[in-house]
Amino acid sequence: PLESAGATVTPIEVYRTEPETEDFSGARKRLLAEGADWVVFASSSAVRNYAALRLTLPRIPRYASIGPETSKAAAQCGLPVACEADPHT
Repeated sequence: PLESAGATVTPIEVYRTEPETEDFSGARKRLLAEGADWVVFASSSAVRNYAALRLTLPRIPRYASIGPETSKAAAQCGLPVACEADPHT
């Protein structure tokens, strides 16, 4: 739409999400040892990064998401969302 009005559009990357590669806080170690009742996702990239870890947890947590796009990403990763924010962001 902007181009058709004569504007020149230059896309720029304003941020990029990078997965953690080290467990500096010990959270992953604790999650693997103790499990969790809930895992809450605030972005689709968080869902994909979590799923890529392929963690074997002592019990299966319930999953919550911040909205429909994040829930869609969770479903695509095989993570059933039990709770979605409403209203969502």
